[in-house]
Parts: sequence; structure tokens; C-alpha cells
Amino acid sequence: TASLHDDKGAPISDGIMVLFPEDASQWAEDLRMIRSGRPGQTGAVTLRAVRPGLYLAPAVPSARTSDLIDPEYLEALRAQATRLTVNENQPAQISVSVKTPER
Repeated sequence: TASLHDDKGAPISDGIMVLFPEDASQWAEDLRMIRSGRPGQTGAVTLRAVRPGLYLAPAVPSARTSDLIDPEYLEALRAQATRLTVNENQPAQISVSVKTPER
């Protein structure tokens, strides 16, 4: 579960949270490892059935589906991403600021 917020820390309900493996070699290996979600009115995003591993979790104002499988786009998100470890059978919670990626 992630909560999205603006640069001042206020919850927002716009944007997309992206979750992808920290290891770039896994991006093309299994597209199911790359997930995204939109927040509800409270700014919360819930992603289910995420495999254990080390992930990066940035949030952006918008993204096309094709962006989410583009290694260059994912690399551009790396600098603004929050690192997250997902463990087996343990819920994880993070707070992510929505930012426009620099390309």
C-alpha cells in the first residue's frame, strides 16, 4: 500500500504509482514484475500479489502503458523512486511524492 502526496506532503488523488524491480535486468524478464496503480480519493494505492524482492516505487502525474515497459522511462524514474523491500506474506507501506520524471 502506498500513499501519494504532493511536494508539500498533502495527500493527493491524482497520479500513478509505479512499482518495478530495482534490478534493471528483471524489467524485460517478466513484465508481471512491473505494476502500477491509481489512488483512490484518499491518495492510497493498493497493489496485490506483488512478488518478494527489491523494488523502486516512484509516482508520476500520468503515464502510458507503453511507458511502463520502456527501460529508458523506468531508468528516468529511478532517481525519484522510493526503495521498497517486499517480503513474503508481509504487507509493506510507503509514502511517495508525485513528480514529473526528468527525461
